[in-house]
Amino acid sequence: MNFKNQEKLFMHVWNTRKHVSEISGKNLDTVPDFLFFNCFMHILSKGKYPKFKLSEKNIMLGTPLEHHLIDFGTEKERKEYEKENNCSFAVFYDKKEQLKIEDRIK
Repeated sequence: MNFKNQEKLFMHVWNTRKHVSEISGKNLDTVPDFLFFNCFMHILSKGKYPKFKLSEKNIMLGTPLEHHLIDFGTEKERKEYEKENNCSFAVFYDKKEQLKIEDRIK
């Protein structure tokens, strides 16, 4: 499916997936409206991989804090979050590696 912008992509993802973080399983329906778009994480960066910017498979759902930790957090902060929330960021990094391999194949 081709999307004209990120908002259309994000709304498609929201309407076709469960509203839970793919990292922690936390419910995303309670996220305040002003943070809603922070629930959509690009797995491969938009700058380095522009062809994946509007790709549905390059989007993971997560809490705004998880998104912040992916983009700006330290490894130590992510490990603390994993321990406190009994979850793992490995699913994000595994998907990232899969997409990088796919990018090389194309």
